[in-house]
Amino acid sequence: MTFIKIILVALLVFVLYLLALYFVQDYLILFPERKYISAQEVKTPEFQELTFSTASGNEVFTWYAKGSPDKPAILFLHGNAGQNATFAPHLLFLVHQGYPVMIMEYRGFGKSKGRFDEKAVVADAVNAYQQLKMMGHKQVVVFGYSLGTGVASGMLETIQPDGLILLSPFYSMVQMVNERKIPFGQYLLKYPFLSNSYLSKLNTPLLIVHGRQDPLIPVYHGQQLFERAQTMDKTGVFLEGQTHNSVFFEDGAQGTISDWLSDRFKYQMPTK
Repeated sequence: MTFIKIILVALLVFVLYLLALYFVQDYLILFPERKYISAQEVKTPEFQELTFSTASGNEVFTWYAKGSPDKPAILFLHGNAGQNATFAPHLLFLVHQGYPVMIMEYRGFGKSKGRFDEKAVVADAVNAYQQLKMMGHKQVVVFGYSLGTGVASGMLETIQPDGLILLSPFYSMVQMVNERKIPFGQYLLKYPFLSNSYLSKLNTPLLIVHGRQDPLIPVYHGQQLFERAQTMDKTGVFLEGQTHNSVFFEDGAQGTISDWLSDRFKYQMPTK
C-alpha cells in the first residue's frame, strides 16, 4: 500500500469516526422511556396531565399538582433517563407541603412528541414557566436535577425565575465530555449546555445541592458553578455520603430543599 493510500484510508477512518460520534451521541446521553406511564400507575394521583400549546405551535406535555396559591410554584426539570413517572414519586414531599408542582416532559420522552433538542427543550421550559405565571402563580421556582440543571440554566437567557434549585449539576456538557477524554467530542457536541455561562446572568436566589460521593457528575462541578454564580443570594450545600442517585431517588436532599424554600419564600397571609 502506497503512502497516499495509507493517508486516504486513515482520513476515511477519521471521517467515519466523526460521523459515528455525531450521530451516536444521543444514545450515549439520553435514555428516554417511550412507553408512557401514568401518574396513577406510580401512585401519584396528586398529579394531573396538563398540555398547552406554544406560540410556535408546539405542544408541551406536563404533570401538574395544584397546591396552595400562597406558595411558590415549582417547575421541575428531570434527568436524562426515564420520564415524568420516574421522578414524580420523589417530588411528593413538595406537594405534601402545599407547593404547586409542574413536571415538564422533554421531547421524545414518555408521552411527549418530537425529538430532543437543547434549544427547543429550553424554549419549552420557558413556556412552561410562563404558563405557570399565566395560571396565577406569582412566584415560580425552577428546580433542575442532573440534565435538568442544564435546561434550567439555559432558561436564564430568556427569563429570571423567582428562585433556582440545581441538584447534582454539571459545569457544562462540554466539560463533561472533555473529562471523559473523547477525542474531538467537544467539537461535535449537539448539546453544549453551557450552564457556567448562563448562571452568571442569575440575580435571584440560588440553591446548589450536590452529593460529595457523586460518581457520575463529580461534586466539584457544583462547587465551580457556585463560585461562578453572580447572584448575591446563593447557597451551596455539598452533602457527605450522598451520590448522584441518592440525593434525589433516596431523598437525600429533601430536607435541604424544604428548608431553603421555607426560608426564602416565607408564607404570607393573603391580604383581604
